[in-house]
Amino acid sequence: STTNISTKNGGRNLPSKPQMRYDPEVPMSKQEAVIWRREKRRVRNRESAKLSRQKTRDRIVELETELNRWQTKYMEAMARLQMLEGQQQIQEGTTGGTASTPI
Repeated sequence: STTNISTKNGGRNLPSKPQMRYDPEVPMSKQEAVIWRREKRRVRNRESAKLSRQKTRDRIVELETELNRWQTKYMEAMARLQMLEGQQQIQEGTTGGTASTPI
């Protein structure tokens, strides 16, 4: 037996949200309950938005770190390529460079 499952939402079985209830010792009117629920929803939404913004900031930091790593690798590869090209030119210079001389 499944409890607290709703078959609304197109027949999908989704857990139903427990209704927010204000259970004070002093009862409140229907209008006051509506206002209370609205305020609670605003607070939840504010917290959710704050969490979402923090996740976005964290992801940006993560991507910037990854970008810096790739830029460093690129610069190292370019430096190595220039060094190898320089060595190749030196070797061609000492061997006379006959391999690259046109006929």
